[in-house]
Amino acid sequence: MKKIALLAAVSILSVTAALASPVTLTAADGTPVIVDVPDDIVGIVLDNQGQINAALKEHNVSASDIMEKASSIRDAYANIGSSLGGISNPVSTVLDGMDDMSENLLKSIPVSQSMQTVYAEAWIGKLVPGCHFGVGVNVSAAKLDVSPIKEVCQALDVDTKDLPDTLAFPTICGDIRLGGIVFPFDVGFSFVKFDASKYDSIASGIDPMTFDYLSVGGDVRYALLKGGAFRPKVSVGAGYYFTKGNFSISEDEADIDIGFDSSLFFLEAQASIKALCFVPFIGTKLMISNASFSWDADANWASILSSKGNNDNLIIAQQWGLLPEHLGDKYSKTAVHPMIYGGLGLDLLILNLTVSGGFDLTTQLPVAAVSARIAW
Repeated sequence: MKKIALLAAVSILSVTAALASPVTLTAADGTPVIVDVPDDIVGIVLDNQGQINAALKEHNVSASDIMEKASSIRDAYANIGSSLGGISNPVSTVLDGMDDMSENLLKSIPVSQSMQTVYAEAWIGKLVPGCHFGVGVNVSAAKLDVSPIKEVCQALDVDTKDLPDTLAFPTICGDIRLGGIVFPFDVGFSFVKFDASKYDSIASGIDPMTFDYLSVGGDVRYALLKGGAFRPKVSVGAGYYFTKGNFSISEDEADIDIGFDSSLFFLEAQASIKALCFVPFIGTKLMISNASFSWDADANWASILSSKGNNDNLIIAQQWGLLPEHLGDKYSKTAVHPMIYGGLGLDLLILNLTVSGGFDLTTQLPVAAVSARIAW
């Protein structure tokens, strides 16, 4: 995969693998220089050869400079692992870690979104007559693996403090549901704008990471069975959620940023039954998510590593453009998420409380939610 123009140059100067193939680079004066490259990165080198040669020309790197400094720079790069807690190739670690973190977001966001407009009753009744509607707050959370970000931070010498390997990705939204008119249907809407930095208990638990996002969505359900006292309600429906957000970590010598947006379309079916004030329910959803991600990582490698005793040769490598200060990538992906969910509602006159949970069969991730609404 093409990541950045100069990634190959960093790999050339890393520890030589057991199997290697020769690659020809061009010095600033046009002199060809043959360098042995490990077989597993030959494709990357060839894909980016033009940009590598352009960087060597821009920094006026001669053939003799390459031959004189290559060994010293390679040795310095080989010793990086002892400076960064065992991370022997920080550039590749950043590239792989940021991609892995984006993948983890792709898994967790749709699961957390899926419980936004869940009501215990499969159909709340008609708006007219009867005036059936509800408004309140729903909180859901799905597991998010942030261990890739911790590895990226280690590669950039960023202190993650007590950041755990997993977090609960929250969706805290206000919602409203209105009963239908004439036909037996209802519609629900949800909205949330969340900034973790505004919640001290959350911010302290994820420090030095910050994240914020906006999510809006809604669904419509049609009652196949209208139900009644001790008689089941069954509905089918469809909906859409949109989420846009950002994860970031920023320190003096490094900045990490992941921007994302996710569109989630779903079909659903739900059954419920009311027994006195209790409303047990069960349902299923088929979700199709389309997510786009872009990430950037900026690192002053020479400054990061100078305090670790890898100063002179790595500063030269950065000046020549062999240690890239900016890394980035972007991509989009579509995925299918079948899930099951269920829970228990408690109908106390105008107060409606719901506890629910679900499980995504594709990602194998659980989700839990609670809600409190005024409904009648």
